[in-house]
Amino acid sequence: MRTCRDCGIEISGRSPRCDACRTARRRQQEYEANVRYCARHPERKKASFKKFYDANADAMRARRRDYGAANKEKEALAAARRRAENLDEILEREHLLRLEQPDRFKKYRRTHYEKHREKILERGQKYKAANYERLLAYAADYWRDHPELNRAHAAKRRAAEKRAMPIWADFDKMLAFYKEAVRLTRETGIPHHVDHIYPLQSKTVCGLHCHTNLQVVPATVNLRKKNRVPELDELPRCCAWPSIVHFEASRGIMPC
Repeated sequence: MRTCRDCGIEISGRSPRCDACRTARRRQQEYEANVRYCARHPERKKASFKKFYDANADAMRARRRDYGAANKEKEALAAARRRAENLDEILEREHLLRLEQPDRFKKYRRTHYEKHREKILERGQKYKAANYERLLAYAADYWRDHPELNRAHAAKRRAAEKRAMPIWADFDKMLAFYKEAVRLTRETGIPHHVDHIYPLQSKTVCGLHCHTNLQVVPATVNLRKKNRVPELDELPRCCAWPSIVHFEASRGIMPC
């Protein structure tokens, strides 16, 4: 009895290979021939793929979506590897998209942020913690080299506070918040800021510059909050008096 040239099992007939090995060899030869053809005619390959994709777009998207859901870790590693290998090309493409189609680029970035918000924020916090001193030095150098921007931002801030300060605002009560921030900074050694619960400048809603809209928080909390409007369950239970509203800075917990 003769044996298969590839797998070694006993076979009969004239072929030197069994049926399974013969089929696998034929498919491999067809694949190699297709690769050589595509290398010689890349424009035909693109046209053929586009024609096939247009005819089977929904099925291909569904299959790709199902595969990604079943192989999340594998797909994440593959995406990271592709980005690392083609980083220059990707950055150049993003730069051109930002210049040529700014609306589309903003929509893409907004969608990406909303989809991966928690992961992006966590990555940003880790980066800031690992490069805190370098970021401080960079910010100091930047503001030293651009004093006009610093003055413009300060003037804009003063104008916003002036517009947002109502006639009935109690300046003495507002001053008490700033005194409390100074006291907590001295006693704990952790910088504290006076924060507007509802920011003076926001796309959603703008708050007033008055004592009922102020709270004393650690500087890191204020900088992380930026101009976001708090949800109802995130508001402190008291927001009018610095003797009540403060953060346990040494522990980093929410106010009582």
